[in-house]
Amino acid sequence: MIKNGLVSVVMSVYNDSKYLSSAIESILNQTYNNLEFIIVNDGSTDKSFEVIHKYAKLDSRIVLVSRANKGFTVSLNDGVKISRGNFIARMDGDDISHIDRFEKQVEYMMENENTDILATYTKVIDEDNDIEYANKCEKNYNFDFDDNNVEQILLARCAIAHPTVMFKADVIKKLLYNESFFATEDYEMWLRALYNGYKIHKLKKKLFTVRRHNMSKSVTKDLLNNAALCEVITCKFEYIYNKYLINNRQIKCLIWGCGIGGVKVYEIIRKRNNINVIGYIDTYKKGEFNDLKIHNPNEIANLDYDYIFIATSLGEKDAFKKLKELNKKYIIDFCSLV
Repeated sequence: MIKNGLVSVVMSVYNDSKYLSSAIESILNQTYNNLEFIIVNDGSTDKSFEVIHKYAKLDSRIVLVSRANKGFTVSLNDGVKISRGNFIARMDGDDISHIDRFEKQVEYMMENENTDILATYTKVIDEDNDIEYANKCEKNYNFDFDDNNVEQILLARCAIAHPTVMFKADVIKKLLYNESFFATEDYEMWLRALYNGYKIHKLKKKLFTVRRHNMSKSVTKDLLNNAALCEVITCKFEYIYNKYLINNRQIKCLIWGCGIGGVKVYEIIRKRNNINVIGYIDTYKKGEFNDLKIHNPNEIANLDYDYIFIATSLGEKDAFKKLKELNKKYIIDFCSLV
C-alpha cells in the first residue's frame, strides 16, 4: 500500500448551485490535502459552472470538466477514468464531507490492506425539517456489517451512503458504474463488487453529512419508485442467480405482504423468466391474492422455496422475527432501500 497516496475525489454536478460552495469547501479544507478534485459539470443550467470555476481559479487541485448533460453514472465514470489517485473518493454537490474524512479513510485503508471499498457512517439532515424521515435514512445508512454478514445485509438493504465511499483506484477502474442504471447505480455496484470478491468495509464514524431536499437525487429516487424497485430486483436476482443457481432452474419465491407493496413486487418479478412466485405470506389475510395462495407465517417451514421478498413496511418486524427463528439467511427487503 502506498502511504500518503493521492486521493482523487470525483463529483458529478447538475444544478447544485444552492449547496455547491459548502460541498466544495468541505473537500478543499480536508486535513488530508494530497488531493485532486475532479468535478464534472454535467450540463447544469443554473449557476453551478460559475461556482465551480470560481474555486478552480483559487485552488489548482480542482480539475473541472464541463460539457453537455450525459447523466450521473456517465459523469462518474468519466471522472474515474481521468483520475490519477491511488484512492478514489466519491462526493456529491449538495453534501458535506467532515474535515477529517479522508484522513480517517486513508488511515484505515493503509492499516487494512484487504479493504477494497470503504464507506463511513453518516449524519442526515433534511431541509424540510422532516426529522423522522432523516432519522430513518440515517439508521439505514449506519446499518453495520462485517465480512461474515455483508452479503446478507446488502441483499436486505442498501446500507451504504454512496458519497461516503473511498475505493482502491484499481478496483473502481475495473468495476466502473453500470450506465444502464439511473436510480440505483450505487447499489448495483456494491452487489457486483461482492460477487467479484472485493471486500467492502465501513468505518463506524460519522464522517459525512447527507443533505436531503426536494431536488436531491435520493429524493428523486422516491418519486421514481417503480423504476428504482425494478432496478433493485434486477440487481438482487442477478447476484443470487449468478452466484448460487448455476443450473439454470427457476427461482421459487414467496412475497410477504398482500398490500400495495406485494402488488408492485409481483408485477415486476413475474416478467422475469427465471423467477416463479409460488405464493404470498400474510399474518392477517387468508385465501388467495393475485390468484396465488396466501400462507400463514407458521406454514413457512413446510414450504419449498428459495427466497422470500418482504414487501410490507407494517409486517417487516414480524417477518424478520419469524425468519430469524427459522434461520433463513437471505431476506430480500425492498422497503428498507432509501
